[in-house]
Amino acid sequence: MQLTVHPESIGGTPANRMIHKKSNQLITSNYFIDDKGKARGIPFSVMPGRMTAIARHLTDPANMVYFYDMEGMLRS
Repeated sequence: MQLTVHPESIGGTPANRMIHKKSNQLITSNYFIDDKGKARGIPFSVMPGRMTAIARHLTDPANMVYFYDMEGMLRS
């Protein structure tokens, strides 16, 4: 067996997942994975915390989501 770390990996163990239908992306923790498998990560320096939940944005659900982390911070 061989461990391969994805180049976009920023580490961590994601606890949250959402399929964002408007953008055809899977959102899990600080990662956004499009429908072609391209992944991008938001660095912990930009969005710190252990992400626990994701919700659609109330006023701009096509372009934004809310993140909630284990430390109790709500981010958009």
